[in-house]
Amino acid sequence: MMKSIKLNQTIRDDILLSIMSMWDEKNTEPDIKTAEHTLALWLWGRCVGKGLSFDGVPDKFLNKSTGIKFSFGGDVNQVHLEYAMPVWWGRYDVPVLEVFEKEHKELKKFHKTNADHETWRAQRDEIKRESAVVLESVNTTKQLVEMWPQCEPFLPAYVANPDQAVRLPAIPLSRLNERLGIKVAK
Repeated sequence: MMKSIKLNQTIRDDILLSIMSMWDEKNTEPDIKTAEHTLALWLWGRCVGKGLSFDGVPDKFLNKSTGIKFSFGGDVNQVHLEYAMPVWWGRYDVPVLEVFEKEHKELKKFHKTNADHETWRAQRDEIKRESAVVLESVNTTKQLVEMWPQCEPFLPAYVANPDQAVRLPAIPLSRLNERLGIKVAK
C-alpha cells in the first residue's frame, strides 16, 4: 500500500507536468513554424518576383528582413522566415503585400495549421486547468488516488513511494554555517 504524504505546490506541479507530458506525447502540436516559413517564402517570391535581380535598386530601398507582412482586405498579418532575405523597404519596417489569391494552397495550409494550433492549444489549456483543479481539491496523495485512481502512474517516484525514493545525505548545520562564515553565538 502506498504511503500517504501531504501535497504541496511543488508536488502538485510535478504531477501536473507528468500529466501534461503524457498528453503532449499523444497529441502532437501542429507545426506552425514550418507552415509560417513556407508561406513566408511564397510571399517573398510574390513580393520580389522569381529571378528578379536587385541590381540597380537603390540601397535605401534594399535591406534584409525575416518578416513579411501581408493583408487581405485591410487585415494585416505577419509571417517570418527562418533567415533574412532581401526585401524592398517602403513606408513600412517590413514589406506589406496585398494578397488577392485567398484560395492559394499555401494560404489555405497556413490558415488550417493556425486553426489546428489554436484548437490544440485550447484543448491543452483545458486539460491542464481541469487537472490542476483536481490536484488542488485534495490534500494528500491518498485522497488523490482514492478520488482519481488513474493518476497513480503520474506520481513522481519520491511521492509514489517515499520510502524507496532517493534521499539526500544529511548535512550538519554546524559545517554549513562554518563554510558560509556564519558565527553561531554560544
